[in-house]
Amino acid sequence: MREVDLAVFVNVLGAFVMCAFFAQPARAVEAGTYRLVLSSKEETVSLEVRCPTWHGTTVCEVAGTDVRNGAALPTMPPRTVGLDPLGGCAEPPQNEWAECNVGLWEDLDKALKFARTHIRFQPDAQRRKLLEPLFTSGARLSKCESLQQNLGVTLCELSTSPWAKPTLLYFVALIEPCDLKGPFCLYAMWPVFKTAAPVLEHPGMNPLSPQPAPLVAPDSQRLVAAYIDRLQVAIRGALAVPADTPTAARVAYRLEFDEDTGRVMNIYFTSGCYCRAFRAAVSTAVYQSQPLPLLQEEQRAVVGKRVGSIFVGQAFLETSAALLR
Repeated sequence: MREVDLAVFVNVLGAFVMCAFFAQPARAVEAGTYRLVLSSKEETVSLEVRCPTWHGTTVCEVAGTDVRNGAALPTMPPRTVGLDPLGGCAEPPQNEWAECNVGLWEDLDKALKFARTHIRFQPDAQRRKLLEPLFTSGARLSKCESLQQNLGVTLCELSTSPWAKPTLLYFVALIEPCDLKGPFCLYAMWPVFKTAAPVLEHPGMNPLSPQPAPLVAPDSQRLVAAYIDRLQVAIRGALAVPADTPTAARVAYRLEFDEDTGRVMNIYFTSGCYCRAFRAAVSTAVYQSQPLPLLQEEQRAVVGKRVGSIFVGQAFLETSAALLR
């Protein structure tokens, strides 16, 4: 894997930000302008993150420039983005039982641990020296937010700043496989430092739109409540709960199945704990419950629709470990 430098951040960022949309974050990064400039004889690369207060929350505008041998290279224009708590976790998750996507936080942790032991492979001394304070300090990620609909770019606050000034840690996901002789794996990262520059709201920073409603059972599902109960009982009867699962563990999921045969087509977990083993056990129980009970003819259209030659049913279910102990 070739060296990942700030110029890559500038260009990769453009592709990610193109499909960001607005929604109100549960917790916003601290308002202000954050900047990083790295220079060498041949190249000067800058990254700027401007986060003004907008109606009590924060949206951010991200811009970058890359000047090589005196010529400005083409980069994406500044983009205004909304932020969401990383993985839906309002606080750093303490274990896999948190009801949010703990795996995204685990990936950041793996990336930090890899960089700590591989920063010596960063060929540019200036960039190596820039990151070394992070890896010799006890600083932890205290709050992280990602671009909406794009987990490839994440901004994190730290418990303390190893650089003795307000800092955001800027992560960008890597596409290349991890290189044991490279400085980064999964994510590259650079600090951006808060400046005294004011941040003004302007017409380009559009108002935020509401967050999408959570995926829940449609009202029509209540019309087949007895059938849904039969499904729940069948799945719970087949479920073997892993030994270390706390009674508070809960998962909600959407089940797609063939209404003619009762065969399961897909399982989509929609909320609940990240808990890999418990989710795997629930999935196993669902497939072991095949063929699922069949709906009465007049009920089939209530929770399903025809897709080609198959009538696909949907059921929104929830399984809690507390009900199985």
